[in-house]
Amino acid sequence: MVIRMPQGAGHQLGPTHSHSLEAVYLHVPGLLVAVPTTAADAKGLLKAAILDDNPVIFIEHESLYGQRGEVPDNGGPMRFGEAAVRREGDDVTLIGISRMALTAEKAAEELAADHEVEAEVIDPRTLRSTSTRSSSRSARPTARWWSRRAGPTVGWARTWRR
Repeated sequence: MVIRMPQGAGHQLGPTHSHSLEAVYLHVPGLLVAVPTTAADAKGLLKAAILDDNPVIFIEHESLYGQRGEVPDNGGPMRFGEAAVRREGDDVTLIGISRMALTAEKAAEELAADHEVEAEVIDPRTLRSTSTRSSSRSARPTARWWSRRAGPTVGWARTWRR
């Protein structure tokens, strides 16, 4: 079973307006949560969600609906639990979920241009315990990280702040 839903501020879509509910669903045992950032992520993760035996909550940030990007014609499903490294860096790790991954990329570019700080940007794409492996692997060498998601600092985002 796959449940697709919008979230995030900006487009006044009734009951989901300005909500970021991934933290709520993340705490339900056996439930997988997909939060794509790019069109290619959305296609690959939706294929994976449909093929998975577990129930999947597929959350798309409203402001990403207008984004354009490359989508492979015959790309297969993505694997749940594999994060995307959106930018390489070795000074600090920035972790962003969905739309905030794009914000983290912009922040990394500004850090490099203005302060000569090279930030790695990690986009978990799916949220469950295995999606944190890439994030922790990236943060370990830098010993510095920053995470961002749209919404209050609870749930998944709170677990990363130490």
